[in-house]
Amino acid sequence: MYGSHSKFELFRACPCAYKFHYINKFPEVVGRPAIMGRLFHVFAASYGRHCMTAAVKTDVTAARDIARRVFYVGDENGQPWPADMAGELLELAEGFARGHIVEIDTIVGLEERLPHGWDPKANRWPAPNVPDSQHRFVCIIDELRSVQSERRAIITDFKSAHYAPSESELKRDRQLRCYAWAVDQAYPGQFDLFTLRLAFPRLSIVREIEITGGELAEVGDEIRAQLDQIETTPEFPATPGVGCGICGYVERCPVRPATDGSVLCRTDEDALRVAGELIALDAQLKIRRATLQKWCVSAGPVAVNGMEVGYIKRASVYYPDLGAFVAALTAAGLDPRLYVRPDTAKLRPLRKNEAAVAALAAIAKDASKTVFTIHRAGADEEEGDAA
Repeated sequence: MYGSHSKFELFRACPCAYKFHYINKFPEVVGRPAIMGRLFHVFAASYGRHCMTAAVKTDVTAARDIARRVFYVGDENGQPWPADMAGELLELAEGFARGHIVEIDTIVGLEERLPHGWDPKANRWPAPNVPDSQHRFVCIIDELRSVQSERRAIITDFKSAHYAPSESELKRDRQLRCYAWAVDQAYPGQFDLFTLRLAFPRLSIVREIEITGGELAEVGDEIRAQLDQIETTPEFPATPGVGCGICGYVERCPVRPATDGSVLCRTDEDALRVAGELIALDAQLKIRRATLQKWCVSAGPVAVNGMEVGYIKRASVYYPDLGAFVAALTAAGLDPRLYVRPDTAKLRPLRKNEAAVAALAAIAKDASKTVFTIHRAGADEEEGDAA
């Protein structure tokens, strides 16, 4: 049996989704975040190879052209990418090129496949490489570098996500530790230190930790234990949770709302079941919304029994010139302070400006509130700032 980080993560998130993908091999409905992730990784590798060929560490001027070529070639099966994602990719690509240096002198590989030579399309798999088992572990490393003078491997994984984990979360991250183990297996005896990095170009953030070669033995044991568990599991239950938001099988999910009146919450078990149903239904709703949005772009709103669903124009007025707005209200005998509120989205970057934070601290008012919602456990809900 072969394992990979993505297999492990899917099994942990939802055994049912794992079964649909790896055992039943059902076709997957891929959401926008996953599509952008795939697009960005193809671009990042293409950009890195361009810099290596040109013998330069950065080439911002070429980033957009490389991104365009990546986009219009389509995916690995030649299928086109959603047309409305081109602009987002170009912006992400340019930001990546501005903030990333390709250290061409130390790069071992881009999209490095370990163990070397495995190719799932050709059904070519490596010999068993997981200790005390017949299992195989495979991975693709976005960027692998070697600093031979320090006997150090630098493993970088690029993320197109809008959220970056804390350093403490990174220390618990299984993915990069498994990658370090795979590098140690592929290049035995060459590295004593491993620098593990997650890079988030949208946020201009790089998180990194360091581990030693002596810490990798237990990683191999964890890989074997995970593969043994998957291989021997008798059931694959649906487990609503954080994975529902990106699951490609929500339409096949066996978690459905109750129709017999049992939706009422009378016990802890009832509450747990209903919360799980709500998470699964929320993911299904997002897919339906995205599908209908594409239809309505050209066909217009859909009328259903006195209701309309689609793009509905709502009248709205804004005043781009704040000074003129204040002057007009003052001339009308009104106090403009009662009507002026800072743009909440524009206030967020001020949190990184120490001078602004200090200056505003004395006049800030806490606008926090409790809302009923669905979000990732441990994450902070931010609606925005207001004055």
